[in-house]
Amino acid sequence: MCQNPCLVKGKVVVEVGAGTGMLGMVAAKLGAKRVVLTDCEVVIPILNRTVQLNYGSVEGAAKGETDNGCVVEVRPLLWGKKEDLDWFVDGSVLADVCVGVDIVFFMEQKMLRQLAFSFRKLLGVSSGSEKGALVQEGESEKAEVALDKVNVVVGYESRGSVMTDIEFFQAMRDMGFERPTTVEMGDLADKKTPSDELAMYLFTDAGGEEVFKGDEDGEITGNK
Repeated sequence: MCQNPCLVKGKVVVEVGAGTGMLGMVAAKLGAKRVVLTDCEVVIPILNRTVQLNYGSVEGAAKGETDNGCVVEVRPLLWGKKEDLDWFVDGSVLADVCVGVDIVFFMEQKMLRQLAFSFRKLLGVSSGSEKGALVQEGESEKAEVALDKVNVVVGYESRGSVMTDIEFFQAMRDMGFERPTTVEMGDLADKKTPSDELAMYLFTDAGGEEVFKGDEDGEITGNK
C-alpha cells in the first residue's frame, strides 16, 4: 500500500478485522480522507489505544484533528451483523475502499460469506480521487490494475491450502465482485515451506444492478 498510495489517497477507507489498526493507520498517513478501524467489541479498547498513541485523543481524531486532517474513527463490526453495518449504511459512512490483512485463513465458509456480505454493505460509490496504476517493486512501468477501480484490498499469507482462498473468491463473486488481481509480495524472511508466501488480493466491483440479496448472516437468498 505504501508503494501505491493511490489505493487510499483521498478516499474513505474501512479496515475490517483491524486488530491493532496498523493498516488503517498507514492509510491515514498516506492521505485517506477518512478511516474507520473496525473489529469485534473486545478489540475496540486496543484500537482506541492505537488512535490515542498516534493522535493524542480518540475524540479529536474523530473530528479530523490529525496531522493531515484525516478523520480517524473506531467502530465495532462483527461481520454480517446488521446492527453494526447499519451504522455505516444509515449514516452514509460508506467506504470507497475496504482493507484487511490476514483475515481469511482457516475460516469456515459461513464466515467467509459474512465477510464478503460485509464488504458489499460497506462499499459506496468511488470517490473519484487520484487515479493510477499498480506499481510493483522493480516494475515501475507495469500497470497491473487501475487503482481507482479497486474496492477491496486483502493482504494474505498462504498457509498451505488453497481451499480457503477458493471459497473466499467464490463468496466475493457471489456478492458481485470481479475475480481478484493477485499481487505476490515475496517470500517470508523465515520461509519454512514452499507455500509460505505473501500476497495482496485486489477486488473490483462488477458494477451494474444489485446482484445479491442477503440477510445479516451473509446468507445469499437470490442472485441476478
